Order: sequence, then structure tokens, then C-alpha cells
Amino acid sequence: MKNRNISIAIALLLLIIIVTGCVTKPGGGGNNIVPIVVTFDAQGGTVDPETKEVTVGSTYGPLPTPTSTNADFTFTGWYTEPTLGTKITEDSIVSNTNNHTLYARWEIPLTTKKVTVTFDAQGGTVDPETKEVTVGSTYGQLPTPTKILSTFTGWFTEKTDGDKVTSSTKVTNNKDHILYARWKIWKLETVKGRSFDIF
Repeated sequence: MKNRNISIAIALLLLIIIVTGCVTKPGGGGNNIVPIVVTFDAQGGTVDPETKEVTVGSTYGPLPTPTSTNADFTFTGWYTEPTLGTKITEDSIVSNTNNHTLYARWEIPLTTKKVTVTFDAQGGTVDPETKEVTVGSTYGQLPTPTKILSTFTGWFTEKTDGDKVTSSTKVTNNKDHILYARWKIWKLETVKGRSFDIF
């Protein structure tokens, strides 16, 4: 009788262990069954709730909308990386089998920021030497530099190569930057004893 009771106790203990082991706990991940915990990083904003449980193979479902203390910022969606990454919507399928973070992406208006452009005449002279421009707008009127025995061919974003910038070019560099003058140098040639300039 005693041995029978011991056997029953052992059987019950094994049953408890088996049942307990089958109960899913949130946040484990890695087995396609246990719910995954997604953390929402508002990247400078605020969000409620800050976490959510999702299931691998199912959709993310409703996602929270964060808010920013800067009224000029517009929320454009949740992404898998702080920059770049894949956009995640409520219809996206959960494929990451581990706990992971989604990052808020904000559209920052460029038209409110002004930067200073410095004009490098590269051996010539220019007036004015700087100009304040608005990011997102065009450069507007640009000065024309002068240089002895040279013809000015335009302003560029680099000393060599780079992109040509004109009055109608939009300002996309949101930091103070330099534009470089590009020149075509005159060549002095002599033909049959006569000197003249060739451009």
C-alpha cells in the first residue's frame, strides 16, 4: 500500500511538471508559440503603451501613435531600425521570433531652418563671402566672383567634382556649408608671332 501511494505521488508530480512546462509565458520568444514582447521607442517623443505582446506568424495589430513635444514634427510610422529599416504597420506579419523594438520615425520640416553658405572663390575674389539660406528653399541670387585670366563657370558643392549649384537649386544640406567657385583658365598662345587669348 505504501509503495502504491509513493507511485501515485510520483505520477502526480510528473503530471504537474508536464502541465507546468506547457504553459506559455509572455516574452520568451524563439519558439513561434510564446508571445513576443515588442517595445516602442518613440525616439524623443512619448508613447502609450510602451510595450505590446504579439505572436509570431500573426499580424502586429493596432499600434500606438506617439506624440512629440515639437509640434512641427509629424509621425510617419514605426520601423525596425532607428534609421532606415523596414516600416511596420498593423497588417505586417510578425517574423522576428525574439523580443524586439520598433522605432518611431518623424518627418522634420526643413523650411524652418536657416544655414550659412560660405563662398570659396578658389583664388578669386567674391562679394559677399557668405549668405544665409533656408533649408528646403532655393539658394536664390548667388554672387559672381572674379579672377585674373579666368572665366567663372559656376558654384559647386566640392572643390573638384561635386554638384553644380544655381539660384534655382534647392538647399538640401541642413548644416552650414561651402560652395566652391569653378574656373576656366585662359591659355596664352602664339601663332605666327601674334599673341591672343584662347578660352
